[in-house]
Amino acid sequence: MGQSMELGSELRLHSFGWNINTRPELLAPAVVPVVCRLLDVHTLSTYSQVFFDVVDPVYHFLDRARYLERCAAYWAEPPRVLEDFEALVAGVVVLGSFFADTPVAVEAELVEHAKQVLDLGCAYAPGRLSLDQAAAWIARTLYLRLATRPHLAWYASCSAMHVVEAMGLHVDLRTVDVAGRGDSSVAALTTPEFVAARRNLFECASFLNAIISADYGRSRVVLQDSITTTTTTTTAAAAAAAVATTAVLGSSGLAAAADRPMSKLTALLLRLERDLPRGARLEILESIYSLPSEPAVFALLKTDVAIHLFRRHVHIDQERLSGAESALMLTILKAGLAQTRGLLPSHQAWWNLLFTPFQALMVLLAIDSTESLELLSETMSLLDAVSHAFPCFLAGEVLQTAQTLAKGLEKRKKKQAKLLSTASNWTFSSPPPPSSSSAQNHQATDPDLPDGSTPASVHPGHAEALLDSWFGGGVDWMDLWNSTDPVLDLNFP
Repeated sequence: MGQSMELGSELRLHSFGWNINTRPELLAPAVVPVVCRLLDVHTLSTYSQVFFDVVDPVYHFLDRARYLERCAAYWAEPPRVLEDFEALVAGVVVLGSFFADTPVAVEAELVEHAKQVLDLGCAYAPGRLSLDQAAAWIARTLYLRLATRPHLAWYASCSAMHVVEAMGLHVDLRTVDVAGRGDSSVAALTTPEFVAARRNLFECASFLNAIISADYGRSRVVLQDSITTTTTTTTAAAAAAAVATTAVLGSSGLAAAADRPMSKLTALLLRLERDLPRGARLEILESIYSLPSEPAVFALLKTDVAIHLFRRHVHIDQERLSGAESALMLTILKAGLAQTRGLLPSHQAWWNLLFTPFQALMVLLAIDSTESLELLSETMSLLDAVSHAFPCFLAGEVLQTAQTLAKGLEKRKKKQAKLLSTASNWTFSSPPPPSSSSAQNHQATDPDLPDGSTPASVHPGHAEALLDSWFGGGVDWMDLWNSTDPVLDLNFP
């Protein structure tokens, strides 16, 4: 309204009349800077190095050079006032500690300190917003997904997305109307480096929220006007505050986010939230398969998305995969199992090492074909290897549950086999009359059969091939009934 009246900067962007304001705002608890006291420079460098070697290749949301440069300045002159950078440093170090051969002694204290800093941003006035906050929420989400229960990881992933929205990281600033665009500080918002930094944060936060929500069966955070041309206005002051934090992440690959593997995988995952037209399942599986298989953890994330497709659009709807879909699904699962086994020697406790093969096992049991059941022994062997590499309660619980599921299917199949055996060995008191169209054919002899005898039975191998063809839709039941081919002849002699 102010712009339409050409009021310029006389009105600020503010929530006028939000409430009547009859109570004083609660004071935030005192949280003091501690990372410089808890970590010396060598410890900081050691665990940050592990983070960039192990985590960053999969979840790239920080610029390494800029982060280390900021750490050097921070330790050279420790601040007396709390900064959001404390939460980011704590998050990076605890993730490095998680994957290090020897964890840092103050890991628990750093986790709690990061939580306290992040709470200041969302629980106390005036609230704190920065790119450091967004990055720290991503780091916290990763740590909770690795170390604790699903609800906490899901909640943190949603919080990360709320900070992303509050910071406007989901909006392409090159396509929106920013108040005071002529200001040099506002112009810095559209530099390639700043745009790339924002997109890196948005990409990682979006993927983590989507995959954790899918795996846990919860709703993800849906943002309005995500990377669109919808007009959004912000003030020059707010833009300048944002520019002050642009140096947080520095320059990170300038390729369009939509062309990067994680963005493509996120887009495929989001497609699964909607009804899929005919043929879309195979198309999505082909797209998943075509994505890179390196780093190995990303290959397991690909497998997780394929598994989610099966859960969401096949198993829940009590449908079956087509032949082509089943073959491609099994190829993706087999590749995921191989990547899991390849990761074990590194002893990096990614959640995928246990989660992905267990979910794959359930898909194999649900597909319930000869080809899928052939992969069960490898899957059970892999789960056993994981439980030996990481001898914890959850790994043992998964192995026991997998055995229970396999035994359950075995019991059902034995019961079915007994029923089939009873039916196939049934002795008829009087054979049913042949159909009129094939009565004469059954009286004829077949020169290809021994002694020119009639085809009273079908070879077991032919019968199995015939049954598979019928289930696959390749042969019509009436064609079988009326056929004169001894391999296809199901009429009683």
